Amino acid sequence: MSEHRTADGPNYSGLYVGYVVVLLFLLNVLNTTDRLILATVLEPIRQEFDLSDLELGLLGGLAFALVFSTVGLPIARLADRTVRRVVIAASVIFWSVSTWACGFATSYTHLLLGRFGVAAGESGFSPTSHSVISDYVSPARRALAFSIYTLAGPVGIFVGNAAGGWLAEAFDWRMAFFGLGLPGVALGIVVLLTVKEPERGHSDRRAGIVVEGPQKGEVLRLLKNPAFAFTVIGSATHLFVTYGILNFLPSFFVRLHGMGLKETGLWLGTISAIAGGASVLIFGWLADRLAQKRGRHWYAIVPAVTVVLTIPCALLLYLAGGKTAALVGLTLMAFFNSGYQAPRIALAQLIAPLHARATASSIMILAENLIGLGLGPPIVGLISDLLAPSLQEDSLRWALVLTFFVNIVSGLAFWLAARKLKQDAPKA
Repeated sequence: MSEHRTADGPNYSGLYVGYVVVLLFLLNVLNTTDRLILATVLEPIRQEFDLSDLELGLLGGLAFALVFSTVGLPIARLADRTVRRVVIAASVIFWSVSTWACGFATSYTHLLLGRFGVAAGESGFSPTSHSVISDYVSPARRALAFSIYTLAGPVGIFVGNAAGGWLAEAFDWRMAFFGLGLPGVALGIVVLLTVKEPERGHSDRRAGIVVEGPQKGEVLRLLKNPAFAFTVIGSATHLFVTYGILNFLPSFFVRLHGMGLKETGLWLGTISAIAGGASVLIFGWLADRLAQKRGRHWYAIVPAVTVVLTIPCALLLYLAGGKTAALVGLTLMAFFNSGYQAPRIALAQLIAPLHARATASSIMILAENLIGLGLGPPIVGLISDLLAPSLQEDSLRWALVLTFFVNIVSGLAFWLAARKLKQDAPKA
């Protein structure tokens, strides 16, 4: 992992760059696990604290999103100006300790406060990591690098569901928070000791791209970019659907298919890891290939197609009469549902000015959390509660079905982003 300095700055070895990407992948696994572990243990929490579906949705969504969105952008601006590995390490350690603290909750309010801490810690991680990866990896291979990084989503869902479900069933729901909360502290220290701070624009310079210094009004210029705006809308509305289903999917199988927490966690985790993981890698690689051959607007076309294809898969998942058919629908849905992840990050980093890359990711994640995480789970819970008097247990099924049609809006937004990028191609 030797480092050589050239006229373009340090030349990091491929092995070292791979190490950094894999380390950030592992941290992102914990990021996903610690965020979504709550969904795995919602049913025992609901029974212990006597909560409604709306209250569960607020706990898993809006409460988390409000804190995440409040502190995320200031941390991203800090990351664009300071040493990013310190920001990453501090974020990881803080959210890990907060996850562990959730296990001590004795009331809904205490659990809510613990989730506030998780949100505050996680808000600084992904935007800063996106910026670091962009400076280590050449533009032509970024979507593939982000595929590896976002592969943590399906893997984290697997760990959260399988390990969390097993811990909750073998011990109790608190043990899931204890067992999955603390590993991040050790990895945060590893980041501080082993990750080198890359120069801003390092990979772009080495690819022969002219790199500008910091410019006034970079954030305002970014916000006025229609392609960026459509990318944010597409991603946020798709995550409205995704977070809504992730929060209630374990409950759906427990209530409507009679599965236990351990069985549910194992099935959901395995399907998410295999189908979702394959999706992230395949569509990230495909977006890179198509963008290089046909134009960068393909970074938006790929997610436009995949988010719309989730709708028929979801209908099979939620309307199937038996458990087997529902699991087949879940597998197909998980495959297409994750196809947007790497292309949309690569697209945002491509559009963003060099010294506003962490900010660009933070703005996108802020919208994803306010609209996706903040509104998805509580609205699904509210619809379920409203339908419950007439549909009983089936109310959750139909709440989830209705939610999926929001992906039409998401697909349209990504398509508009692609059209704008294609129109602007001669200028670029």
